Amino acid sequence: ITAVGAEALGNALQETTSISRVDLSSNRLGDAGVTEIAKAARNCKQLVHLGLRSNKITAVGAEALGNALQETTSISRVDLSSNRLGDAGVTEIAKAARNCKQLVHLGLRSNKITAVGAE
Repeated sequence: ITAVGAEALGNALQETTSISRVDLSSNRLGDAGVTEIAKAARNCKQLVHLGLRSNKITAVGAEALGNALQETTSISRVDLSSNRLGDAGVTEIAKAARNCKQLVHLGLRSNKITAVGAE
């Protein structure tokens, strides 16, 4: 799935009330695709799990997702493992996590995070 497919999926997610888990791991979403999924997540009140492992997401996509996480009250699990977040991206996600009280699991392994990003 690329950004084009993510846009279509995002539109569909906003219209459904039954899907609570979306796993898009090992696709080619990139920053544009995760931005589309983040838009949908803002309005998808039943979504509790978002799997985004191995999607070439950088700090740009992390910022879009972080903004969405701060606006939703349902997502409790996010897996961003094996992306390209780096220190800048994990900083964006950390900002969101501080204000996202329902978030209980955040997968960030293999993202080239250094001591700077871990602070």
